Amino acid sequence: MKNSLPSGEIVTRNLRVLDIAALNKTYDSLSDKSKRFFHPGFLGFKSANLTWFLAQLALAASCFGFLRKPLVRIYPLAAILAIVSTDRKGKIIGFAFIKRKSSNIGERTLGELGIFVIDSYSGKHVGSSMMKRLLSLAKMSSFQKICLTVLTDNIQAINLYQKFDFVKKRLVLKGDLWKGKKFDYFEMCLNV
Repeated sequence: MKNSLPSGEIVTRNLRVLDIAALNKTYDSLSDKSKRFFHPGFLGFKSANLTWFLAQLALAASCFGFLRKPLVRIYPLAAILAIVSTDRKGKIIGFAFIKRKSSNIGERTLGELGIFVIDSYSGKHVGSSMMKRLLSLAKMSSFQKICLTVLTDNIQAINLYQKFDFVKKRLVLKGDLWKGKKFDYFEMCLNV
């Protein structure tokens, strides 16, 4: 494929604590279009506040497997599986996460997925690489269902999710707000 990167050009791995500052800087550098498609509220130094700071602590704690289980017991909805893709120089070019959404014992373990790839690597299979790794981690972490939201005009992302068997569950009209404008989105889910 002409848009593929040569083997070894990118590395997809678990997020490390030392990556977090660079991850926030990378998010801040995204184009407005990319941020319209992906704005989780816990990335970017420009959105720093108390909630952001607490999310950074949860993200850091989730980098350590031995802290993830106690974190789930103490504050279940803060548990995050997170990965990054880097170029051969180590620069972060993509980020993906699954955040735990259900916390009741006996409830199916539900996760919420989010992903971004920097503009210059869009369409070069970075997203596919991250999805493979992240879904594998989700299975090992006993997630049973993963859902996400995607703007209806983000065709590239919708195609990626469908490639990994995510199914459109519902259309939400004017359900996403970005810079004062409302956008339609699909909720898509995958039974793991």
